[in-house]
Formats: sequence, C-alpha cells, structure tokens
Amino acid sequence: MAAPRRPGRRRPLSRRDPLTGLRDRDSLLQRGQALLDTAAKERRRAAVALVDVDRLKQVNDALGHAAGDRLLVETAVRLRRTVGPHAVLARVGGDEFALVVRLEGDTEPQALAGSILAALGEPVHVDGVEVPTGASVGVALAGVDGTRVETLLAAADQLMYARKGGGPRPGVVTLSGRAAPADDDLAADLARALGGDGHGELRLHHQPQVRPDGTIVGFEALLRWQHPRLGPLGPAGFLPLAARHGLATALDDLAVRQALEDHAVLSVCAPEAGVSVNLSAHSLLDPALPDRLAGHLVDAGVDGSRLTLEVSESATGLSAGEPTAYAALGACGAGLSVQDFGTHRASLTSLWASPAVREVKLHPRLGAEVARDDEVARRVRALVYAAHGLGLRVVADGVETREAAAALEGLGCDAVQGFAVAPPTPLIDLVEWVGFWNRSHRRGPEAPAAPARGVPVGGQP
Repeated sequence: MAAPRRPGRRRPLSRRDPLTGLRDRDSLLQRGQALLDTAAKERRRAAVALVDVDRLKQVNDALGHAAGDRLLVETAVRLRRTVGPHAVLARVGGDEFALVVRLEGDTEPQALAGSILAALGEPVHVDGVEVPTGASVGVALAGVDGTRVETLLAAADQLMYARKGGGPRPGVVTLSGRAAPADDDLAADLARALGGDGHGELRLHHQPQVRPDGTIVGFEALLRWQHPRLGPLGPAGFLPLAARHGLATALDDLAVRQALEDHAVLSVCAPEAGVSVNLSAHSLLDPALPDRLAGHLVDAGVDGSRLTLEVSESATGLSAGEPTAYAALGACGAGLSVQDFGTHRASLTSLWASPAVREVKLHPRLGAEVARDDEVARRVRALVYAAHGLGLRVVADGVETREAAAALEGLGCDAVQGFAVAPPTPLIDLVEWVGFWNRSHRRGPEAPAAPARGVPVGGQP
C-alpha cells in the first residue's frame, strides 16, 4: 500500500516534451545553466546550439501532422545519438531544438555544428515516404557570446537567421545548410548555372521509349551538367548536391521547362510520344508544385496529358496511401510514373487508389534477369497482368540487350527503354535518329546507327 502524500506537497510538473521525450525549455534553462556554471568553474569550454528543422510545414501539409510528428521524433533520436548522453537537449519550439554541451578536448564549435547537420541531412522514411530533411544550426560560445543560457540561445537564434539573410557577425559560429564546406564551391557553381549565368551548362538528354511495333511513345528527359572545369557530370554527380543545398526544386523546374520546350520539336517527328521528367521528393512535398506545372504547360503550349512525372517507388509513399500532393496533380492533367517498381513495398492495390499514377516502370534489375531466370519472368508476367487490370501502362526500364527486349515484350510490357533502343541523347542528335528509326521501323539493337555526330544505338555511350 502506497504511503500517503504529506499535506501541501505536490508532485513536480512534467519537464518533458510529450512528443519527443526531450526536456522542455524551462528544464533546458535550469539544467543547461548548471552545466555552463560547472564548465566555467573547471575552465572548460561549453556552447549552446539552436537547431531549426527544415520542411516541417511542407511535410505537415503534404502528408499530415502525424507524419510531421514522426519527423520530429526521428530528429530527436538523431540529436541524442549525435551529442551524447551528457549534453542537455530540449525541444524549445514547434520545429526548434536546443542543446547545451561541454566541448571536449580541442573540439571546435564548427565540428559540433557539422556533426548535427550531417546527422539531420539523411532522408527520413515516414510511412514509406522518403522525406528529404536538413536543418540550420547556430552555435554560440559560452564566455564569448554570454554566460547565461537565455543570452546564448538568443545569440544563436539571431545569428542563424542573419546567416540565412546575408551573413554571420563575428564572434558567433553559425552554419546553415546541409553539406560540409568541401562542396560549397560546387553548390555555388550549380546555383549560378540555375540562375541563368551558366550559359546552357545544364542540358537535357532524352531516352526514347518504344512499343513492340516500333512506335516511339515517349521520351524520358535526363539532366546533364557540362561543368566549365570538371567537364560533363551525370545525375549522380550533382543531384545529391542539389538536395543537400536546397536546389532540388529549382533543378526540377528547369528540367520540366526544358523538356516541354523540347517536346514541341520531338512531337513533330514522334507525334504519339509524350515526355517524362524525374521529380525529386523535395518537389513532391511542395504544395506549390501543381500551380508551377500548370504555368509551365501554358507557357510551352503543351497539353498536360503529354507530361509524366517520374518518382521513385520508395519516395511515393504509395504503400501507406496517397500523399495529398498527388490529387492536385490531376488538375493540370499530368500523370505519375512509379520508377523501380517490383522491388519495394508499394502494391498495385495502392496504385489503384491513386488516380494520378499513369504507369509503372519495372526495376532495371528485372529487365536484366528476365531472359535468363524463369522465376523473374513469372514475376514480371504477374505484375504486367495486374497492372493492366488496373489500367496502368507498364514500361520496362534499363533494357540493354535484344534478348531482354524480346522477353519483356513477350510478357506484355507496353514499351521498353534502354540501351537496346538508344542511350540518352542530346536533342539535336535525337531528332535525326528518330527520322532514321521511323523510316526503318526496326526495334532494339537492329535500329540503324545514329548519325556520325550522335551516339551509337544499341551500345554503351
């Protein structure tokens, strides 16, 4: 039997954030001040850091507040892991965290901020949706910028947002972004190219999709960067950089605009073909995406039904239901293509519930194995049968050999795409190749060679 409480005594109020389990602001001020005072007596360095989580509002708007809560919980877990058990860590606002930490040895505040940025820069999977994340971090030094937690928090907050607006003041260490300083110069080059000063450095190559009868039914637009010092860079060389530095949405917009402009040319020689553009998870979570797409379509004079936006299966969240952004895409007529299908968790049933999805693209691994593995062939046949039952088009991606193309067509795929047909090709060469292809009506590696200034068909670039 529990002992009765003494009269007049009250249980202490909770000093924890109910969502993340971290300390609240009052507890941070109390425990954090004790840490600072002890560090000062021991002549040890200490710092206060303020962390502002990126894109919480976009996640709430696109995926719901429950998804936003899970993003905050994961942020708390990563911060605990990064700063260790002896730091005083708290959630001090809707998307803000703060910590008081003693700097061990010769650890610099820059290293602390960099560790936090690295920990929070990795995407978070929320209900199957790969959510791009990041943060801004301000770090104030105890004894340099103040001796009280409140003063140091204010300094970190002020200077963090000053950095966002133009630049930091001396005396306060503040980092804002998602990347180590090593690639800042390359990110600046990419921002310059996106801003129109790159003189056409960012260019599209197009890879055709063909039906079994040889008709060209689509072109996937793929960005390439002709860097003035480093030479040609493929997507792996700059797309992660764009994501880390907040340039992914601008890059997507550029690709859509150029692809729609190129479509005006390609539609003359391939009248049944639409155009598809890869879309990052950043853009998928942007509530302004449908309006921007509608504007691009109007500017280019292209009907929305000719535009397909390609998203990775892991980024769609279709296994957990349709993100609200998908429904708005239908307003401008654009459809979605789910890439790398057949190897992750999204089900065809969930695709059925998503009217914005127009097609699925089989994972290239399936195309590579289908001609020599009967089990893979049976799996592809079942996927194609089910997809057709739901009114979805099936494209086989990454098809590199004649045997694979024939096998996939025999299993009912609506179109094939890959080096067996043609590699990604610049527009000026592609127009000439399309003319050769249409005249011959041949398929795959039997297609005629591309013009001398172009790239070979049916081989590696």
